[in-house]
Amino acid sequence: MKRIVLMTLLSFCFFYIQTVTAKEIPIIDAHSQVDHQTDLENVVKLMNSAGVSKTIISGRGKISPDKIVSFAKKHPSIVIPAVRTKLPDYNENSNKYFSALKSQVTSNDYSAMGELLLYHASKGNKAPSIMVQPDDRRVEAALNACIQNNWPLIVHIEFGSIGDKYQSFMDKFEEMLSKNPDQPFVLTHIGQLNADEVTRLIEKHSNIYFITSHANPIYLSGNDGFNAKFPWVNMFNNSGDGYELKEEWKNLLVQYPEKFILGIDIVTASQWSDFYLDQIKLWKQEISKLPEDTAHKFAHKNAEKLWSIEPLN
Repeated sequence: MKRIVLMTLLSFCFFYIQTVTAKEIPIIDAHSQVDHQTDLENVVKLMNSAGVSKTIISGRGKISPDKIVSFAKKHPSIVIPAVRTKLPDYNENSNKYFSALKSQVTSNDYSAMGELLLYHASKGNKAPSIMVQPDDRRVEAALNACIQNNWPLIVHIEFGSIGDKYQSFMDKFEEMLSKNPDQPFVLTHIGQLNADEVTRLIEKHSNIYFITSHANPIYLSGNDGFNAKFPWVNMFNNSGDGYELKEEWKNLLVQYPEKFILGIDIVTASQWSDFYLDQIKLWKQEISKLPEDTAHKFAHKNAEKLWSIEPLN
């Protein structure tokens, strides 16, 4: 009888410690977006509801960069504004892109650079195909701005969708990494790479990092399964009792705790909803199972270090 009582107490204590740990670990969403249809105050409400301390936010669609700045100034403790790179002039390789970039960077209103689309596969009528080589002048301009301001450069490269251009594109990307060894580069969506490919890059390049956006089953089930049509990474298994991190990804998080950054990458107004809350909930669940040091680095400390954010604890 005493043994049963003791085991029950130990189980309760373990559950309590896990719950408290998960609750106390701050969350930074290192990359999400808003467009002209997004209710910005709803973004704040959702962040508060989800327990997200800060979000680095960039613009897309028809929202102006000034509106992102105004939003951040209204909520300076939780919103970190990122320079907008998703502009028609970027896609068209127009000189107006360089003027827009310079205007934002020199305003001193921003604390990050928005993601740079290097290879983006067509998403039907939702988003066009974009291919910009890593040595393109548009990339160089954004990279130089990041170097001057001590910002990481977030790059969007869908290696899983790039087909027979994979190797040539990877070679140029790695050349960029090698030429700028002191500059952090962050692959959003884990670059659609598998665990072995990620390991190779980490072991070869000390300046590579990965945001885990879109790499979960909740995202993949969104838009009535439309998202699952593309080769996004899924870091989770369905255990039958719910989702849990695959061992290969959990092992990488533990082995290289400084290399992974939590990011959700909400894109449209409709995604600022339960779609966002459910992803945060799932990540919190898995963060609570990680070793404490790994959990804190993944959830907020890596972002704090890379973007010079004041530590949350």
